[in-house]
Amino acid sequence: MESKKIKSIISFLIISFLVVIIITLLANNISNRSASSYKPVDKNISIVTKIETTSYTLAQVKAHSSASNCWTVVKNNVYDLTAWITQHPGGSEAIISTCGKDATIAFLGQHGGQQNPENVLNSFKIGSYTK
Repeated sequence: MESKKIKSIISFLIISFLVVIIITLLANNISNRSASSYKPVDKNISIVTKIETTSYTLAQVKAHSSASNCWTVVKNNVYDLTAWITQHPGGSEAIISTCGKDATIAFLGQHGGQQNPENVLNSFKIGSYTK
């Protein structure tokens, strides 16, 4: 009788522990998915605007041509590389030289066909380039 009680308590604790783990994993998955689903351009813009595809002209990209505000175009997409400048393994000048410009040729010349640089670049995408 005492053995059945102990087994029941142990079973209850194991199930409770598993439920807590599953809920935690699901909560983390939902949190990570929503946090990485868009890159905010402006904290004051609504989520609906952030999810929509935004197009930028070269004139708009040129307005972001400094190390403190660096946008660039690569393969018809616009990227905000401001945060990447200090992290770039090739040095900050490699990124600063592309601010406010179409850097497709420079990027492909340095990284063409390499998956990791493409993945990193894509994490900074803010919209598409309209000629």
